[in-house]
Amino acid sequence: MRGHGILLALSMTFAALAASSGVFAETSPPKPAVIVKTMTVDEVVAADGTYTTTFHVERLATNQSAAQKIAQHTLEYSESLETAEIAEAFTRKTDGRVLQVDRSRIFPQAPPGSPRVPMFTDVQERVTLPKAMTAHIEARDVEHHIEEAGDNTTHIFVYRNPLPPAAAAAALSPWDTDPQYTISTFADYAAVAAAYRRMADGKAAVTPRIQALADEITAGTTDRREQAHLIYDWVSKHVRYVAIFLGNGGYEPHAAAAILENGYGDCKDHVVVLEALLAAKGIASAPVLINNGNRYRLPEAATPATFNHVLSYLPEFNLYADSTVGVAPFGTLTASEYGKPVAVAAEPSAFLDTLPLVVTDENEEKLQTTAQLMPDGTVSGQSITVASGPFGISLRQLAASVEARGQSQWAETYFKSRGWHGTASFQFDPPRDRLAPVYAFSASFELEARPEFLDGKAFGPPEGVPMLVRPGEFLIGSWTLPKAAPTPCFSGHQIEVLSLTLPPGRNVNSLPTGKTVENPYLHYQSEWNRESQTITVRREITVRLPDAVCRDEIRAKLAEAIAEIRGDYSSTIALEPLVH
Repeated sequence: MRGHGILLALSMTFAALAASSGVFAETSPPKPAVIVKTMTVDEVVAADGTYTTTFHVERLATNQSAAQKIAQHTLEYSESLETAEIAEAFTRKTDGRVLQVDRSRIFPQAPPGSPRVPMFTDVQERVTLPKAMTAHIEARDVEHHIEEAGDNTTHIFVYRNPLPPAAAAAALSPWDTDPQYTISTFADYAAVAAAYRRMADGKAAVTPRIQALADEITAGTTDRREQAHLIYDWVSKHVRYVAIFLGNGGYEPHAAAAILENGYGDCKDHVVVLEALLAAKGIASAPVLINNGNRYRLPEAATPATFNHVLSYLPEFNLYADSTVGVAPFGTLTASEYGKPVAVAAEPSAFLDTLPLVVTDENEEKLQTTAQLMPDGTVSGQSITVASGPFGISLRQLAASVEARGQSQWAETYFKSRGWHGTASFQFDPPRDRLAPVYAFSASFELEARPEFLDGKAFGPPEGVPMLVRPGEFLIGSWTLPKAAPTPCFSGHQIEVLSLTLPPGRNVNSLPTGKTVENPYLHYQSEWNRESQTITVRREITVRLPDAVCRDEIRAKLAEAIAEIRGDYSSTIALEPLVH
């Protein structure tokens, strides 16, 4: 495979290579379904930054199902940046026969996909560079050796994993946790951002059409922040986002004029259009490289491969904005973007930065459900969810999915997922219109009869239509992973109030006592009360965290809290005939 570029940045993680498959007794050694007998990767880099990669992989299936799984091999590459050539492809049978692969059976396919490899016995990669080309290297739990010959320097990376641990679920990217290496000729992340800036130069030119559009969007206001806000809202609503991750579609954006003509673009294109329209009003902005997944760590050796997304930075307001979300208020980011390292491609100097953490009081969710249990066991009521910050973005996204799918179909699927049959109607403002910081979503619902509730079966007050998550969920990390496993976490504030009016002639035998959970990072409180025939439970949590990833002592404290909060959610009531 041959690639082209000015500078080199290569990296590999061995997450998928370390997992074993199958279930065995503790006394038996794990038997892998697939063994990679040999894997070598040779990278030869030319002085101009172009490179040639040669892969050699031999995999052995130890059973028929594994043979079926690895029968098709996928080689991923970027068509806009690289060319691929298959030098040799064959299957070696157990009797020693070698069957060449029919070349007509080799074809490009999108989207790419490849099975996880359960075990590697030996992996080796060689990267050969001209001596004049300085290499910056990070090798974590991977052997690194150097060989010099003539004008070239060869870096050899070796990973051995003969006894892999069992595969384990994780909340963080393998790039944050697993053995890996990175080799790059970029001096630092400022150099990565500057290289991106050079590729984007001229794309945000202010043409007469762009100037006229910017003037039209901002008509009636001279306030610069309000002008930026109006332009951001316009781009969010009118430039359809096409999800092409950075790198997969190349690193060079299209020109702003062409993007406006098409009416759509990827993240790079969104940033260009926003930059051009802002520039027309004299407001500066810069592209920001970020990883939009569950990857929070940058390798010490700077590489653009770390990043898969671009958003915008407005230095005049010290504000980050991501118009690709489509429903994010100006200056509000999605939860997965807060607290992450970013490379800012600013002029005149690019720089490395860390996005701020989400603020507790700006990330709120409040649910109030008022329900009635009828004499026949049916339940009807209303739910209102009000949210701001990242919670507000999630609520708008769910409203958009209701709008796109249709209310009745969305409601039917929703209730089935929660073990109910029911109907609902919704009331909400168009999620893509004026993106105010606070968003509200209301629902009226009717649920199937549950006569067992009238006959004394214990149950919790119906949630109705809670569009988001319950207090404690999401903010304090994974509820399912071991308490030692690091997990993304977020500051925020959640309130849930569930009220249920009982039918005449029914009484609740007793109320749960409620729960208080408190540590240096959170305060959780639940309270139950009764007024006449109405039972109400109120749950509230406030979370304040110092990091975007919770690990070690913080993670342990949160895991203890999760166990207590989970227990509180199991609290129930049971009805009995009212005694006069």
